[in-house]
Amino acid sequence: MGEALSVAGQTTVLQDASGITLTDSNTRNQMRLIGGAILMSTENEETGERQWKTGLTPNGISASLITAGNINAGEISIMNANEPTFKWNSFGISAFDTDWTNDMPNGKVNPYKFVRFDKHGIYGINSSENASNSAINGEDWRPDSIDVIDENSTFALTWEGLKVVGNEGVEARIGKNDGNILTVTKNAQTLLGITNDGVLEVAGTIKANNGYLGSEEKGWIINEASLTYGEIADNNSFILSPYGYTIPETELKIGNSDSSTVWVMTIDKNFGVSNNGTVYAKSADIEGTITANFGNIGGWLVDWLH
Repeated sequence: MGEALSVAGQTTVLQDASGITLTDSNTRNQMRLIGGAILMSTENEETGERQWKTGLTPNGISASLITAGNINAGEISIMNANEPTFKWNSFGISAFDTDWTNDMPNGKVNPYKFVRFDKHGIYGINSSENASNSAINGEDWRPDSIDVIDENSTFALTWEGLKVVGNEGVEARIGKNDGNILTVTKNAQTLLGITNDGVLEVAGTIKANNGYLGSEEKGWIINEASLTYGEIADNNSFILSPYGYTIPETELKIGNSDSSTVWVMTIDKNFGVSNNGTVYAKSADIEGTITANFGNIGGWLVDWLH
C-alpha cells in the first residue's frame, strides 16, 4: 500500500505498485505514470474500476486525447513507412500519390504527383508525366500566384474559377475567362463558349436527338430524324425530315396526296415536297419559265410532245 501525498491542496499523489497516480481533488480526474506510458482517466468502468486511456508513450502521443483550441506546429505529416503521404505545413495541405507494387508492399510516395489545398484553392499537379515540369516537387514547391498554378496543374479550383485538363490538348474552364462563363478549348482553339450574357458559341458540329431551338412554346422541336414546328399537317406547322414521314388519313391532306405519300417537307396543309420529288401546293404564284414533260394544267394534259 502506497502513501498518498497532497500537493497544493488540490492534487493527491499516490505511489504504489501500479505506478505514480495523480488525482484532481475537484474533478476526480486521474493521471498515472507507469514504466512505458502516461495513462489518463476521467471515469470509472461499470464495475467501479477506473477506465484508463493511453495518453503518451515513447512512440508518440495518442491523438484521440488531444483537445486543444490551437496547435502550433511547423509541420504535420501522415507517414507511409518512412515517407509522408499527407503533409501539412506552411505550403498548405498536400496529398501525395503512392505507387504500390509487389516489391514495395508499403508503397512508395511520388512527390511529383500530388493534390494541394492552400490559400489559392485546391489543385492537382502531375509533373511526373510532363518533362518540362519535372522540377515541381510537392515537398518544396510553393506557387506564388494563381497563374503559376494554372500553367502547371491538371485541374484547379481557385479564386479565378474551375479548370480541368482532358486528353489531346482539351481544356474546360468555368469562371473568369475572356468574357465567357464556360469555355472549352483544344490546343488553344475555342471549341465551345457560353458568354456572361448566356450566348452559346460553338465551333464544329452540334449533335442533338431532342430538344428545342428557341422556346418550348414557339421554337423548333428537335427530334431524332426531323426538325418540326407545330403538328403534322396542322394549320400552323413546318416540318423537315431527310428520312421522310407519312401523314395519317385522319389528318388534313396536302393537295391531292394520300396517306402513302412520304414527305420530306411540309408547310401547314398548303405545301409539301415528297421523297420522290413531287411538289404539292394549294396555290402558286410563279414568275419565269416552267418546264414540264408530263402532268396536268386544269383540263389540259401535258406530255413531252404537247
